[in-house]
Amino acid sequence: MILCTRNSADLATLVSEKLELPLVKPNVRCFNNKEICVSFRGYIDHATVIAATETDNDWIELFLLLDALRSTKDITLCLTHMVYARQDQKNQN
Repeated sequence: MILCTRNSADLATLVSEKLELPLVKPNVRCFNNKEICVSFRGYIDHATVIAATETDNDWIELFLLLDALRSTKDITLCLTHMVYARQDQKNQN
């Protein structure tokens, strides 16, 4: 199965259609205090998670999704855009 974060739903839809795998969109609830809760129904044996981490909130959503998948036997993570990666490069000045 393919799961995705909210900001990568379009890409996950294309990938699931191409690979002919079911797409599961997790339920993400936002509370008044900006806290989010990520959940899904059922048991997933093998999961491919497609996510983009453009903001700090995207990281939190991804971590909560991975936590919800903690009983999954096999998880493959595909990060399509990872901010903060440029900070690992040495300063070229």
